[in-house]
Amino acid sequence: MNSIVETAKMVSVLENLSLKQKVLSRSSELLPSKLGELEHIVGEERDDVSSLVESIRAQEDSCNKVQTDIESLEVRQKEAGERLTSITNQREYQAALKEVEVIEGQLAQRKGQLTEDHERLEAMKTFLGTLNTRLEGHEKDFGERASKVETTLSSLQGDSDTLQKEIDDVLSKVPNEIQRSLNQLIVRDILPLTASALSNNVCSACRMSFPAQLIMTAVKENQLVQCPNCFRFLVPETTENK
Repeated sequence: MNSIVETAKMVSVLENLSLKQKVLSRSSELLPSKLGELEHIVGEERDDVSSLVESIRAQEDSCNKVQTDIESLEVRQKEAGERLTSITNQREYQAALKEVEVIEGQLAQRKGQLTEDHERLEAMKTFLGTLNTRLEGHEKDFGERASKVETTLSSLQGDSDTLQKEIDDVLSKVPNEIQRSLNQLIVRDILPLTASALSNNVCSACRMSFPAQLIMTAVKENQLVQCPNCFRFLVPETTENK
């Protein structure tokens, strides 16, 4: 392949293949990223569930403690009541009666607290059920999406491998002296790979100007010239390659 036009056409094909590969690569990067957002949500919900479970356990412990207090007060209430029946001294009777009243007040307060604690506990358990239902839905959604992403990534990898083979095939047909430079441009993600340099002898990509002699020499020697600024290959817009 000796013609600039033919070489430029091959490079153009290479550009299109590289752009497709870039799109595939970008898609491969975005898919796990979107999946990661859902995974983060699932992780936060799991933390919420774990935290609420701990709170429920603490609330249950509180209820058990209050219940123990109630049982203890009920024993004291019974004992105080029994003492009342055996007291004959008025002063001692009044003191014992006062003790019974105090115990009854404490007992009423503890029972009221136990009722409130049980109501709070039931509300927490109801909310836990809601959280678990939501979490199960998101975990199922995450599993389904993860499976789809894995399938899609596998397909994208297959497409990328096919494109790479096509790229390698095109590169093998390009003159050896520019293969290495083209590879470097592709790796550095510099696209397009070529730029025109006819109008005022200016690179159409980076706008760097060149001596007219450089372009004339390139046309005369039938070869592509690489821009020293943006590294793209300069393709003169002659009548031949328009």
